[in-house]
Amino acid sequence: LNPEPYTLKHYEIWNQGSEGAMGQPKDRAGAGGVAKAKPTFFGCYLIGSRNPAMKGRSYVGFTVNPARRLQQHNGVLTAGAKYTKRLRPCEMILIVHGFPSKIQALQFEWAWQKPRLSRAVRDVAKTLGLSDRSSSLPNKIKLVMAMLHISPWQHLPLA
Repeated sequence: LNPEPYTLKHYEIWNQGSEGAMGQPKDRAGAGGVAKAKPTFFGCYLIGSRNPAMKGRSYVGFTVNPARRLQQHNGVLTAGAKYTKRLRPCEMILIVHGFPSKIQALQFEWAWQKPRLSRAVRDVAKTLGLSDRSSSLPNKIKLVMAMLHISPWQHLPLA
């Protein structure tokens, strides 16, 4: 019983990198032969604590699946945000979505989390009297409403 000689086909099967033979992208089809679809929903969300001891505290994040992410924050599913353990139970307050790419959504999230460091948002944050440490729900809501009306986000179809 001679094993089949090593061929290019074997290389493609065993190669674990992002590219197959000759630098061509590997087929991303799973075991069922169906390729995973790229997410088209990119959203930034605000969750608030329902814990009476943490009343008014909030957390801003990014997700492609809000329902699953909320379950993670509440500890129903694993891989929730470490910070929100003390905020449990949490509820989703609002979601900003309609970003054309993951990168734009992550940039929005970062500016929302760090308004004094963001060039796009720092003037608005100063006018509203907000710091990067402002985690109260009213402050985060005021900030996001203002962010939706300034560049670079005012021209995006955000909801």
